[in-house]
Amino acid sequence: MGPSHACDYVDIFMSELDKKLVSTCPVPLLSSLVPHHLQEQYRYLDWSRFRDDGFALLLDSEHIQPFTECLQSLHPPNIKWTVSHGKSATYLDVSLSLRDGKITTDVFSKHNHSYLPPSSCHSPAVFKGFAQGIGTRLRMICSQDDDLDRRLEEYARYLTISGWKYKTAKERLVEGAKTNRKKLLQQPRKKREKKIAWVSTYDPRVPSKTAIINKNIHLLHASAVNIEIFPPRTIISADKKRPNLAQIYKPTVPQRHV
Repeated sequence: MGPSHACDYVDIFMSELDKKLVSTCPVPLLSSLVPHHLQEQYRYLDWSRFRDDGFALLLDSEHIQPFTECLQSLHPPNIKWTVSHGKSATYLDVSLSLRDGKITTDVFSKHNHSYLPPSSCHSPAVFKGFAQGIGTRLRMICSQDDDLDRRLEEYARYLTISGWKYKTAKERLVEGAKTNRKKLLQQPRKKREKKIAWVSTYDPRVPSKTAIINKNIHLLHASAVNIEIFPPRTIISADKKRPNLAQIYKPTVPQRHV
């Protein structure tokens, strides 16, 4: 929400508070479990934050009050923290619980599930891997298989309410969740190749731009110079969504001239 630079501004500003917190925190965090000569190296892992959501592991319930006071002292009175604590907590889209001395994770959401229906006027590429991606995300977050099974059923119903066929939604969710969770969590991020996009407003009545590119790319690559500028598989098609009725007929506020 807000201006386009808001997220970058928050990240830069809050990073200074992160450093202040981990360097002045009066209570031992996870660094007390790390060998002394490595504590400084791992101290920055004791506090996790994304924008305005923070998470920390405390070793004793008596540490809650001094830790909270340290948080509130970072930048008063402009930055105020709402602190919740216990053997279960939520952080972003993850619900964490302490069970038998182990931390288990499940999906956390605010129950506002509305997904794009397949009948929507969008490029078919938008729906390619749509439900599978949701299933993969559920597999990554849910550490327990019984929780995963419940979530797959739950999200299949969400997709059904949004216009998907239940059987199709469930099959694709399960397909996306088949990947080994450990491999998913350890998988390094892929470096995206630079692409040149042919962008236009999507219209189902016009021919496929991808087919046009594939049919005529040999004409472009007839020149060695063009091959160097446009290497193979670097030109792609992309679609902008069409404006909906609310955007087309949005009432304008008459301007008052002084």
